[in-house]
Amino acid sequence: MGVAPAQPGAKSTVDRVRAQVSTNHITCILHIGDISYARGIGVLWNAFMTQIDPITSHVPYMVGIGNHEYDHITGGDKDPSGALGPEGSNYGNDSGDECAVSMLIVGPHRPMYSSIVRNVGDPIKDMLQKSLEPMFYQYHVDINLFTHIHSYERSCPMYQGQCVDNGITHALIGMAGHNLDFDTYTGAKWSVYHDQQFDYTQISVNRTHLHYSYHRNVDDAVVDHFDLTK
Repeated sequence: MGVAPAQPGAKSTVDRVRAQVSTNHITCILHIGDISYARGIGVLWNAFMTQIDPITSHVPYMVGIGNHEYDHITGGDKDPSGALGPEGSNYGNDSGDECAVSMLIVGPHRPMYSSIVRNVGDPIKDMLQKSLEPMFYQYHVDINLFTHIHSYERSCPMYQGQCVDNGITHALIGMAGHNLDFDTYTGAKWSVYHDQQFDYTQISVNRTHLHYSYHRNVDDAVVDHFDLTK
């Protein structure tokens, strides 16, 4: 997202999300990397935290690590916190079926799929498809959310480049603030919808039903949506 006005869509996204938090039962915000674009500059982090305070003062705000957090200096080796613990450590034992979920959503930063021309042949995309996609499919991941590219695109439920029943729906949702990427799309068969506007997405879910919607910042219209049931 970034900090307004340096990132032109940041303010409209914050305003729309703030309105949702004020009027609807929003339980959590997910920001999947490239958080402030501060690149180590403390004053920009302060400005970003002030910008999102009307949201974070009311609901949890969960973030992931993007490349602008990880590699802005030297790949994270200045992190003073150190490792969580020795390899194989954990927070505790599985508490049982009461923690089981029927819908599984993952949120890495880099795209596993994108039909944007410049992403064809991207080695990181190919590596993610080779290394993680089989595991996601094996464990029945329903939605794979990612950012990095400043655009929007949603796939059909798919596996290994083909639309399949009970596949993984991939959603590129990198259009929340930074300058948009106006790249050409290849028109891949698995690509259901793509857009190049500032927007945000919303997910409503219970144990049997998930509703996903994509909202334009300019008028808050829902321009893409789908439902999952289990």
